[in-house]
Amino acid sequence: MKAWQQLPTSVKLIAAVLVIICVIDFSQRVYVANEASAREFDPMAGVDIEFESAQPSAAVKSWLQRRSKEAEKRQQEEQETQANEAKVALLDGGVNLGDMRVRVRGVYTATGNAAPNGARVALIDTQQIENRQIEIIEISEGFKLNGYTVSKISVNSVTFTGGEDEAVTIPVFDY
Repeated sequence: MKAWQQLPTSVKLIAAVLVIICVIDFSQRVYVANEASAREFDPMAGVDIEFESAQPSAAVKSWLQRRSKEAEKRQQEEQETQANEAKVALLDGGVNLGDMRVRVRGVYTATGNAAPNGARVALIDTQQIENRQIEIIEISEGFKLNGYTVSKISVNSVTFTGGEDEAVTIPVFDY
């Protein structure tokens, strides 16, 4: 406060005028009269021009047609690939026996009427390679499947013997 009292009167007068100008400027920018806020502006008022509707050139039309044909081809190809993928996949861990794919699910000891007590029985998945149908079959030694005969069922595998004494051993599938 003491510094303000030591200033010359002309500096005090200039500071007061500057504060008044700032207050007036601020109040004019913030305060808007009611009649001034009802203004409407139409940039096209008084202009009576009719515009033609936009028409693409012949080159653009042909380009669009080519693009739509390409898109249709791509869509058809995608549908075909999706249809092929929709087929059931071949069994994982299986072995082909002729036109079938075989996978051993497990080996256990039979009790009851299925096989003599203590005989080993295997549970296998078979899948037709062509139509991909899956079937679960319980087999024992001597069972015939697609030209192959079950010759041995061990703890961790099943051995099939073919027509030419061809032995195919399929291990139990480890999920």
